[in-house]
Amino acid sequence: DGVRTGEVVVDRGTRLVERMSSLGPVAVKIAQTLSQRADIVGDEVCNALKRLQTANLPFDDELAFAVLRESLNWDGPIAPGIDETAANKNQPTLFAWMSESPIAVASLG
Repeated sequence: DGVRTGEVVVDRGTRLVERMSSLGPVAVKIAQTLSQRADIVGDEVCNALKRLQTANLPFDDELAFAVLRESLNWDGPIAPGIDETAANKNQPTLFAWMSESPIAVASLG
């Protein structure tokens, strides 16, 4: 029960996971919560959404920096050599050090 894309059949669960992932972290958190509620979404959807607990899709570093800046109401640099798009470059950095590339994706709460 899926959609044929060329010669590949994509099942509904895979499509749902891809779409929820594309909507951002809040949608992923909702999907993770729903993955525990087969009584609400059914077994097929529940099993598909469980992938979001361990296999989140990466997103652009600049988006992560923007979310950090907005969440912390910060207009200066995030860390030395990181996030050169800060509005107030004369302000001290928020963090003393940060790796240039993320090492993991995590969800808190």
